[in-house]
Amino acid sequence: MIRPLLIAALAALAAASAAAETVAIVHARAHSIAAPVPVDDATILITDGRIVSLTAGGAVPPGARVIDAGNRPVTPALMSAATQIGLIEVAAASDTMDQSVGSGPLGAAFDVQYALNANSVLVQQARADGLVRAMSFPGGAATKPFAGQGALIRLVPGPSILDRPKAAMFVVIGGGSSAGAGGSRAAQWVLLRNALDEAKTYATAPKGSAPRDQLLNRLDIQALAPVLSRAMPLAIATNRESDIRQAIRLAADYRIRVVIVGGAEA
Repeated sequence: MIRPLLIAALAALAAASAAAETVAIVHARAHSIAAPVPVDDATILITDGRIVSLTAGGAVPPGARVIDAGNRPVTPALMSAATQIGLIEVAAASDTMDQSVGSGPLGAAFDVQYALNANSVLVQQARADGLVRAMSFPGGAATKPFAGQGALIRLVPGPSILDRPKAAMFVVIGGGSSAGAGGSRAAQWVLLRNALDEAKTYATAPKGSAPRDQLLNRLDIQALAPVLSRAMPLAIATNRESDIRQAIRLAADYRIRVVIVGGAEA
């Protein structure tokens, strides 16, 4: 398979340049999100890392760096809504896997931003394939059903790929994750609702007067505050129709933003 020439790599290259630069990609077969058919013999102008125009047979401004696509396909940069790039290097080597935590006190407070590895060869490979941004999500935390907080990443060359931390709170319902929550989906939903209730109580209670019998620790409760304020979406990884319906009810009952990850039976 011939790998397409991707705007992703060119945009990243232009963005990394300290000086302002205009790049003109000429003679491209450009696929845009604005039209159902590609534009043949397209000229694409990129200034300061941003695509400013796409025209058939367009003129090249003076001083622009010209890249001849040779009638090869050019596509917009890609984004992955759920990946673990930067958190996993080699699945068989535990010291290169930072996507989950098996034990300890962390649940909702588990935050993957601190483990992102910009030097991962998988980051370079994804960038070469046209991926520019992604949501890197946690695989699991010690306090079920929470998996932790995901981070938006930007796959550009440099020491850091973190774009925005604490971008979403991840929860896993069903499958093997139920074993850590009593072995039942029912228990997972009860624990999730209880966690949101405890976070609401904690937010309104006078300092030092939190209930003594709460299940969540202070870190996990505080991590849920942005979910309740709608500043952070709750991403629920689940596939069964009954669980998707429960997620919809949860969003309505607590007036929070819910995203379904997976949703095979939607």
